[in-house]
Amino acid sequence: MKKTMLTLLVAASLAGCRSEIDHAETVTRNGLIYQYGETDPFNGLVVNIPIGLPGISALCNARVENGRNSGQSECFYNGQKLYEVEYLAGNKDGVERVFDAKSGDNISVTHWKNGRQDGEEEQYVNGILVSRKAYKDGKPDGEEIRWSDNGKTVLTKLRWRAGNKQEGFLEDSEGKYNYLNGQLHGERLKYGYISGKLKRYTSAEEHYDNGKLDGVQKKYVNILHTDLVQQESEIIYDKGVARSGWMKKFDPVNGSIIQEIKLTQSPHGSDEDFDSGYPGNLVPDGVLKQEDTESEEVWANGVKVKYSYNYGEPSFHILESTTPWEKYREVSQAEYSAYEVSASPESNAIQRQIASLSHNENCHNAWITAYRNEIGDDAAVTSEQLSEWSDWCREGKLP
Repeated sequence: MKKTMLTLLVAASLAGCRSEIDHAETVTRNGLIYQYGETDPFNGLVVNIPIGLPGISALCNARVENGRNSGQSECFYNGQKLYEVEYLAGNKDGVERVFDAKSGDNISVTHWKNGRQDGEEEQYVNGILVSRKAYKDGKPDGEEIRWSDNGKTVLTKLRWRAGNKQEGFLEDSEGKYNYLNGQLHGERLKYGYISGKLKRYTSAEEHYDNGKLDGVQKKYVNILHTDLVQQESEIIYDKGVARSGWMKKFDPVNGSIIQEIKLTQSPHGSDEDFDSGYPGNLVPDGVLKQEDTESEEVWANGVKVKYSYNYGEPSFHILESTTPWEKYREVSQAEYSAYEVSASPESNAIQRQIASLSHNENCHNAWITAYRNEIGDDAAVTSEQLSEWSDWCREGKLP
């Protein structure tokens, strides 16, 4: 009788400490895995752990020691192994492999050390090696080579150091890049894709010298709802500083050129918070017209010297001061038209215009004062009078 009771107690004890349990029997507390109802972390094999893969209902088995994954974990689908990895005290430590569900071929092979990638990572397409990349302490470090899907064409050959690209070249879906001494160097291409299609086009051609834009830089744009690709701008850089260039505006319907804008440097270009809204932070040089509103801007030597707009009622403005920023004064249409602008970059046209403006303003005020002294303080001044006085002021006539 005593022997029978002892046997029952041992059996009951063993039943409470099984070395293999179903995932449904586990609970996780404070990051540790327990068998439901137990107070000590689980040791043994947990089976039937579900994982989410597109279109696949795979189940995994994982070795657990003291409540943490430790040892090999494997996942299967219809008897085919999809995944395996080694753990040590809850961290990936060893080789991780992902397999194709149908063929069983490798999809990827990754090496880990104490939870960080360490060693070579390999990627495969249809069993063909298409990528090999070295890691150290969780960061790319060493050589990376990537091939086309058939494994014949080298698309990327880079040398990494502590997570930073050092030298070599790469091409991906976004573009083509070259590196030297940890900096972009040489030609860089950017790719765009025609809207609604997989058709690729070059959206930018850039040139770098030790990380700085240098030389001719070009940008291209796809006209919406068409396959038409147009060159949008061309900017000349010198060691990272944009010097000059041009840009075009296109009709969004048929892609025809609406306007070509010459670009030049602004006197504010070196200011930290300056943003011109134009390529290279350059500004227009010449006349910009908006046909739909009959508005315009006139630029010379990097400064907007006069502008007008028409949103129901015309308004005209001319440059009054450039220090510290441009200041404008609203004037009549006649005075606006009479305000001539020289766009010669070799001249001091802007300074002369401002000096002329100051003289004209004093001259105009003198004529207005003389007129109102004669007629009355409330006498209205017409645009025709202002135009006439402008002519007299230019001729040096004073009241």
